[in-house]
Amino acid sequence: MDYVRTLLSQGWVGTVVGLAGIVLAIVFYLRSKRKAKLAFQHYHVTLVGGRGAAFPDEVEIRFLGTAVPRITASKIVIWNCGDRTINGSDVVAGDPLRLELSDAGRILKHTILRQTRSVNGWRLDQPAPNLLSLVFEFLDPGDGICAEVIHSEAGTKLDCKGTIKGMPAGMSNYGRAPWSVYRHRRSAPFPLSRPHFIYVIGVVFGFAMIFYGLLRPSFAQWFPAMFVPDDPIDLQKIRWGFVVGGLLYAAFPGFLLWSRRRRYPAVLEPTLEDGGDEQDTERGAAKQLQATDDASRRS
Repeated sequence: MDYVRTLLSQGWVGTVVGLAGIVLAIVFYLRSKRKAKLAFQHYHVTLVGGRGAAFPDEVEIRFLGTAVPRITASKIVIWNCGDRTINGSDVVAGDPLRLELSDAGRILKHTILRQTRSVNGWRLDQPAPNLLSLVFEFLDPGDGICAEVIHSEAGTKLDCKGTIKGMPAGMSNYGRAPWSVYRHRRSAPFPLSRPHFIYVIGVVFGFAMIFYGLLRPSFAQWFPAMFVPDDPIDLQKIRWGFVVGGLLYAAFPGFLLWSRRRRYPAVLEPTLEDGGDEQDTERGAAKQLQATDDASRRS
């Protein structure tokens, strides 16, 4: 307790607490403002062709009789991550919500894999070979959709566009979907198959170093047999060395946990049947292509 009183009596502690209070006040104020916000995450797998494909000129890739340079399976998760309902009428008619390829691209097939509620009225329309319109009745906070699009271009060429009233900054792109990072891979041994677990261990170890550095004098009093008397100057260096080292050790895995966290509703998480990771996506899309090819041959 004496150590705690000494720590709290130092001037810099009050300054840090005051700055933290200001930062928290700003954060809570911004979070209290109601706003509409539509976000999306994506994941792409090239199934056939593409850059680096070593096909001779005589080999041609076809989908339902149409020649294409490659076949790519893309999964897109779109959801309302704000705190205000977005109505379908809020979408500007001159710039509708859509998935778009370049003029040379072709959307070959599209499927709704998951949706939070059917009453949202999601519908996928294809007004042009390279466009897929996303239509909905309304989206309450947390409502969304997970769709799969099979197309003829690289995954990075599939863009989500559109203008919604009340969202001047447009849709938020949260990058690659986390299921492609955390999905269990049968071929990798534990813990390599669970990077999330490794990141958590790194954060815990870093905070343990910080805790030990801050409370080292107390530990020395509680367990004197385990500690060699230190010079006061060396003691301060050791203490703050543990604190700084712990911060650095926890910072990187903590950032990875934060940046790769799941942001969309859990109900939109693709299952293994939908193709949750790269290997399952390839297998699932290959089965779909085989079934489509068989149906076209029978017809």
